[in-house]
Amino acid sequence: MHTAPPMTMRWCLWLTVWLVLCACERKQPGSGAEGHSELPSASTSATTPTNTQTNGDASVSTALDARVVDDAGQPIAGAQIEIHPRDRAVLPSTSTDVGGHFRAVLTEGKWEITVTKAKKVDTTTTLHIARGQTTAAVTIQMLSTASLVVHTDCHGKGCRKAEVTVSLEHLSTGARADFKGVASFTELPIGEAVVSVRDDADPRHPIFGEEKVSLVSGSAASVTVRTAVLNADATIYGNLVEEGGAPPARIPGSMLIVQASCPTFDRRMVVRSSDGSFALLNLVPGACSLTSLRLDDPPGPADENGRHSVIKVVAPACGVKVEINDFRRRSR
Repeated sequence: MHTAPPMTMRWCLWLTVWLVLCACERKQPGSGAEGHSELPSASTSATTPTNTQTNGDASVSTALDARVVDDAGQPIAGAQIEIHPRDRAVLPSTSTDVGGHFRAVLTEGKWEITVTKAKKVDTTTTLHIARGQTTAAVTIQMLSTASLVVHTDCHGKGCRKAEVTVSLEHLSTGARADFKGVASFTELPIGEAVVSVRDDADPRHPIFGEEKVSLVSGSAASVTVRTAVLNADATIYGNLVEEGGAPPARIPGSMLIVQASCPTFDRRMVVRSSDGSFALLNLVPGACSLTSLRLDDPPGPADENGRHSVIKVVAPACGVKVEINDFRRRSR
């Protein structure tokens, strides 16, 4: 005669069946034997950015899809990307793919994207992300660079150790000529440039020359700058005064500087006299701007623009034109 299982055993069998059924219901369809799906890992070079919204927050993440091209519109691969948000931490750097693309996830605010690549001009682009904006696209153009060789000519010979400056619209760079009087420059922006050669070994008879040159993308330009000897025989006599007209106050550790900025050569000096008088020597006649500055050591408190206290300059023009703000007086 068959005997029914004890009550305890029947409860154990029912509990086992219930647990198996719960486990089956929790298993996700198509998840495989492991019963879970793989999550994508975070990466600055992700190819498919997603838009996410924070619970209870009105800010929306913005998927940026950007492309970097050269001046011919061709993609630039391997360019280094730095994204700098205002008042927040810098995002990890990334680089462009073979199509010149890079992607990032941004939030509302102002962002600066800096792109660098060898033989290209470093480029910075400002991007504004509006509230609620979910996507953004931008194309950043990097200009190609040029190289330049400058030959200096001082009466038929190279100007050894002369200072050579190449000036473009938004860039000025300099180098010393070698013992042959040659200076070389690489990775210069393309465009019209002014090449200046200066030699101030003899302050009373400095050497100066200037030429214009066109810098073309991917080319190596060459220019010869012929110089002339100038007569720096002008002098400015003047006095530094405080706003009320009194002699400049002497603050321990500070220096009073006066500088004449002229088209060919600048001159500056430390004013040490107790009454603020000075004589600025060896100036080339022409139009010059005269300024002064009090330098503190260590630097004292600066104004809202980051400048230190500036005192007025009162300078009669002796041998040169002097321009002080709106004030202009012709030379004698």
